[in-house]
Amino acid sequence: KESNVLYNNVKKLHPKSQILVVDAAVGSKNDVGLIKVTDRGIKPGLGVNKDLEVLGDVSIIGIVAEKQTPPNSLFYQTRFSLVYNISQTIIKGIIDYFNQ
Repeated sequence: KESNVLYNNVKKLHPKSQILVVDAAVGSKNDVGLIKVTDRGIKPGLGVNKDLEVLGDVSIIGIVAEKQTPPNSLFYQTRFSLVYNISQTIIKGIIDYFNQ
């Protein structure tokens, strides 16, 4: 819920700007390790059955684990090294984009 407050504050301060949201997500087994860029916001928490508001106007999503039932088992099967490497790749891509 804190992310909604932060998002709304940023939107108020920069009403004409598009907001980029970056998040980790779960997906199919074949998608683990992929980075997806979309032209829409995201609903954070879907992988753990949370019902939160859509955040952002564009998004970058790193698929860090396979969707499981129950979702609590995700935390034990998600490799920190994968999350770290995906986050570093996303950061480098954003920096490279703005340094063009």
